[in-house]
Amino acid sequence: MADSNSGRLIVFEGGDGIGKSHLAKELSSFLHSSGIPVTQLSFPGRREGSLGNLVYSVHHRPAEFGIQTMTTLGLQALHIAAHLDEIASIILPALNSGTWVVLDRFWWSTWVYGVHGGADRSCLELLIEAEKQAWGGVRPATPQTFWAIGKYGQKIIMRLYCQPSLNGSVSTWPIGLPP
Repeated sequence: MADSNSGRLIVFEGGDGIGKSHLAKELSSFLHSSGIPVTQLSFPGRREGSLGNLVYSVHHRPAEFGIQTMTTLGLQALHIAAHLDEIASIILPALNSGTWVVLDRFWWSTWVYGVHGGADRSCLELLIEAEKQAWGGVRPATPQTFWAIGKYGQKIIMRLYCQPSLNGSVSTWPIGLPP
């Protein structure tokens, strides 16, 4: 991705229900209206017919799939599988074609939810290493921290990760915060 025609990876990361999806949508709309090709995605994924959508459904409605129990490590392995699929089939081709990718979540969430759920850290690290390898040299960078109001009125900190331009500068964009 050293080419000046390469897209940029922008990541929104944070807890559930704090407005990441809203902010990602707002930023994507702004970029699109500015003439920048952009695609908005989330991990594990919600695209109809994708592995990520299946993993999302299994995660949130396991009984519908006949799953009675699932370990935290097993669940995070499913998430990583969905990430790997999305990285190879959608994200890297988009970035290489010059499209910017606005991503709701990154592998950091897999680490946090895995550790919080009691998964074996060394196994979790190996799973995440596979995802890091799939990303190759692509890295979101330069966190921009700002305050937002969560859906229940709580004040929260959110971070926007932007990949810097080739000259090292990072642009800022007007982003509507949730009410």
